[in-house]
Amino acid sequence: MVFSKNRRGISYFLILIHLSILIVLGPFGLGYNSIVWFWNLALIFVLLIIYQKPIEIESVKSFSLNHFYWLTLWFLMPVLSFFGKWYQYFSFNLYSGKGKQMYICFSSKEKIQPELGNVINYNGSPCINLQNWAMKK
Repeated sequence: MVFSKNRRGISYFLILIHLSILIVLGPFGLGYNSIVWFWNLALIFVLLIIYQKPIEIESVKSFSLNHFYWLTLWFLMPVLSFFGKWYQYFSFNLYSGKGKQMYICFSSKEKIQPELGNVINYNGSPCINLQNWAMKK
């Protein structure tokens, strides 16, 4: 197998990546988007569990035939998301910034409080981005 010799190093590297994400986005870093903290902790534990008993593949051909549906979902479907044919969040695109955003617009007569966040102008009305406002709270 290609990765069998490097399995330990690759596992440690991936754990290091997840730890660095936790440091940057965690409570001692930016403190941003707390759901990411649990995902990264879970992935570290998954890596530790897989390293204890790795998946052995005897034949690539038999593995491909037996797991055709999973391989299709894992590799082919994300490519379709580039063309709008597959939902982007199912294609490892959760934090790409390509998702639709919700804006709350006010009549131009209203004065917007500064704690609501950055105000943009849309069709002559002041608007705030709901995601940015929610993440500030």
